[in-house]
Amino acid sequence: MDSRQRLLDTASRLFRVQGYHATGLNQIVDESQAPKGSLYHYFPEGKEQLAAEAMVNAGKSLRTKLAGLGSLSPAEAIDRLVEVSIEELMSSDYRDGCPIATVALETNSNSETIRDVCQRIFGGALQILTQWLAAKGLEEERARVLALTVFSAYEGALMLSKVQKSPQPLREVAAQLKIFVGDIP
Repeated sequence: MDSRQRLLDTASRLFRVQGYHATGLNQIVDESQAPKGSLYHYFPEGKEQLAAEAMVNAGKSLRTKLAGLGSLSPAEAIDRLVEVSIEELMSSDYRDGCPIATVALETNSNSETIRDVCQRIFGGALQILTQWLAAKGLEEERARVLALTVFSAYEGALMLSKVQKSPQPLREVAAQLKIFVGDIP
């Protein structure tokens, strides 16, 4: 793996676990084992550019999870997303969570660049969900609102599970969401 990708992967992981402000460039360089000169070569605008590109990198995993829903029913999809998230939380001792939300919440009012990237990633996720629900036969506007509701509830439950160090919020919200989407094939 090249230095650029190691820097992006390390930054993605550290921002996800520690947040933007608690993660220093020296830590990213040290943990990535990339030459320090690589950081400034690949990211001449510094930490903000690295964070924006790291969020794009992290957003790929979110898109992959959502694109993998395929022929699952909404209830099956909720179960799959929640179980994968619980596994990730538990295996990280509840340090991991949404790779985008941590940075988005922390930098929203400080960095228009990072906010725009996070907005595009979340917007893309909502678009995937909306199209997937529309393919299940829902009218476009209903699919959009349902995607927004389900995604928002999932993200909130993910945050609560992380804070409480318990899978219970995710499981309880998933149960309610499955009732909410119950009649969709």
